[in-house]
Formats: sequence, C-alpha cells, structure tokens
Amino acid sequence: MAPRRAARVTDAEVTVDRRDGGVVLSLAGEVDLANVDRVREQIEAEVANASWALILDLSILRYLDSAGVRLLFELSSRLAERRQELIVVAPEGTSPRGVLTLVSIDRVARLTETLDEALERLRAMRREQSRT
Repeated sequence: MAPRRAARVTDAEVTVDRRDGGVVLSLAGEVDLANVDRVREQIEAEVANASWALILDLSILRYLDSAGVRLLFELSSRLAERRQELIVVAPEGTSPRGVLTLVSIDRVARLTETLDEALERLRAMRREQSRT
C-alpha cells in the first residue's frame, strides 16, 4: 500500500483599495483550482457598478494556474458588459506575467508593468470621460 500524501493547500490573499474611481485588488500567494472560487467571490464583492475599472495587481502573486487565468477572462467579459475595464499589473519576469503573455490576456485586458502605470490609465479614462 502506497503512503498517503497530504493534499496541497494553497492560499491567496486579496487586499482592497479604492483609488481614482477604480478598485485596486492586490493578490498575493497562489491562485489555483483549490481557491479560485473564494478569490472570485472576494473580487465580485468589491467591484461596484460605479467603478471605472478594476485593477488587479499581481505584482507579488507567486502562482497563477489555468483556473486563475479563466477567472481573469471571465472578469474581463463581465466588466466589458458594464463598460468597465480590467487592468492587470504583472511585472515582466514574474510567473503570472509569463502565463498571461502566453494566453494573450492583452486581447481582453490592459496589461501593465506597475501599479502607477495602471492608475495613470485610470486617470486618463476619467479625463477622457469628462471631455465628453
């Protein structure tokens, strides 16, 4: 009889900040099949219809699997229906950036290197809207 192995437990931490008319959610740890439903619930609870955009900061996220990638595509689609934008912060050289580049997330979301760059995009959106 083979020895039993403990199931690997992963965790993701979601922190929330509201800036410049958008929601900034920072994810830390790992997002995978084991916790993606909990992460989805936390994200959906924070995104208001009045927000201009959702910024997902993955700067310190260690791991993102296919369930996490699917979550990002779903979020982008739902936000687009409400005329909101998904902005993903994933610095070059990080594991999430490699995965997101591979799946061409930039087709459905804006991909930035830094949170400052994402916030500048949000401010530009507000300026454009105020002109119309």
